[in-house]
Amino acid sequence: MLCTVVVFKEDDVYIAKDLRTSVADEGDTMEESLANLKAALELYYDE
Repeated sequence: MLCTVVVFKEDDVYIAKDLRTSVADEGDTMEESLANLKAALELYYDE
């Protein structure tokens, strides 16, 4: 599945948000925020 994701920095954390589902997660780096978002989306679609 393809997702449209926006990543932005707020204070000193990166936030990744899927625009279709509005699921979001954060991390200390852009890569970490994307990995966390991937895990969150897997949980979202499993339910």
